[in-house]
Amino acid sequence: MKNLNLGSLVILLLLPILALSGSVSAKLDRHIIYKGDSATLTLIANGKEVEFPDLTDIASFPIEGTSTQQSINMINGEITRSLSKSYQFTPSQSVVIPSYKILVDGNEEQTQPLTLKVTKPSPASKNAPVQLEMSVDKTTAYVGEPIRLNLTFKSLPNVHYDKIELSEPDLKKFWVKKLPNLKQGSEGDYHTQTYTYVLFPQQEGNYTIPAPFAQLGKLVANQHSSIFNDPFFGSIGQRLKWQKLYANELNLNIKPLPNNLDIYGDFEIQAKVDKQEIKANKPVNLTLEIKGQGNLEDIKKFELDIDNAVIYSDEPKVTNSGPTKGFFVQKIAIVADRSFVIPAISFDYFDQKTQQPKTIKTKPIKINVIGSPTQPKEPNQIEQEPAPQSTIKSKTITSKATPPSTKSSTGDKLLWYLLGLISGIGITILIYIAKERLKNRTKKETPLRKKIKRTKDDKALFELLLPYRGEDPELKEILQQLEENIYYQGKHKIDRNLIMEIIEEL
Repeated sequence: MKNLNLGSLVILLLLPILALSGSVSAKLDRHIIYKGDSATLTLIANGKEVEFPDLTDIASFPIEGTSTQQSINMINGEITRSLSKSYQFTPSQSVVIPSYKILVDGNEEQTQPLTLKVTKPSPASKNAPVQLEMSVDKTTAYVGEPIRLNLTFKSLPNVHYDKIELSEPDLKKFWVKKLPNLKQGSEGDYHTQTYTYVLFPQQEGNYTIPAPFAQLGKLVANQHSSIFNDPFFGSIGQRLKWQKLYANELNLNIKPLPNNLDIYGDFEIQAKVDKQEIKANKPVNLTLEIKGQGNLEDIKKFELDIDNAVIYSDEPKVTNSGPTKGFFVQKIAIVADRSFVIPAISFDYFDQKTQQPKTIKTKPIKINVIGSPTQPKEPNQIEQEPAPQSTIKSKTITSKATPPSTKSSTGDKLLWYLLGLISGIGITILIYIAKERLKNRTKKETPLRKKIKRTKDDKALFELLLPYRGEDPELKEILQQLEENIYYQGKHKIDRNLIMEIIEEL
């Protein structure tokens, strides 16, 4: 009996040495996890020289992070290392982790396979001291139809946590608007805190919203703390111990809108201009406004097409006056050299009241352009006007003149030729100088140049140059810079002299 006990004691004493002499192992931080949680696999090897496998995934699930630790041991004067490498991954289903080969001191050794079970999280029972619930006002909706989702944390009065962190619901295929106010209240014996989201479905189909969760943290004393456990030191020497609380899943059925519509709600539309009578080549500013409730953010930019007019459209802006209510506003500048009509603008959507497709329109707006070119008359309207009659009386003048001599000297002919040549050159030079002076004087006195110089700000200059947008690429770029300065806080420096040179060339 004594020999048996002595043998057992020797084996127990030798176990640490055996563990350090080239043994390998693998372990999991947890053998059961909820779907969506991460797991950590740690490979351990003991030896002088250790080489771990180069892993990019575990059981086909990508590795999200790694860490390495080591400790140095000396036994009988011999130094050995205990080295461990950890791999974090997130499996979506239960897996068998295979055996891995580790090279230790030149020898190839293998770990044992492990099993990791992935389960579906379940919410707390209805009588649990803390609960997390997810609910919606409807489970069936059209594309673009708003769905109100509430995430409510419930706790009994005697339950206290030092820190609570709520995860956001995983809402793919939905445009989400989180309401800023946290609603606090009560439900039976429970105190409630509710966060509200408004979801706008973007695609048809059946969707499952995974269960969100809450991280509940309580301060606990560190195992190795000493004097810091004294209440005098407060939370020094304490750490947060976390508990995970899951909510329920939700299933939604999203139906497509008919007629390829993608806007749902109840809306009104109107179009207005800053003036209905303008001078030629001056801009008319049109404001298009759609107000109501629905998925306003999904309304696309409107494009106008008006003959003989240059049209510039701003990017639309949406201003919210509630979770689903607001205003869609788009500003459009129109420049023309003749009178025109802004046509009726149509907007199609699915009406939430009638549950039918609906079209609303603006009224056409007539714009009178002062100084527009006169339209030519029809051929049958052109009348031939008789030429004015005038009487030209001729008067006979009798004079006595000596008939010219038929003979002239060669010297006279040469003299007259030289005089004519000199006169012609002189006249040509004078004409050229006069043209250049006239050109310079015209350039200085051009009304458009004066207007460009007098513009007080970028917006006035932008409106002045807008009619010439399509005339020159360089001018188009300048207009774009002006637009950025006006609407997007741009800081482009605009060279007015360059603009005047471009305009003169045009």
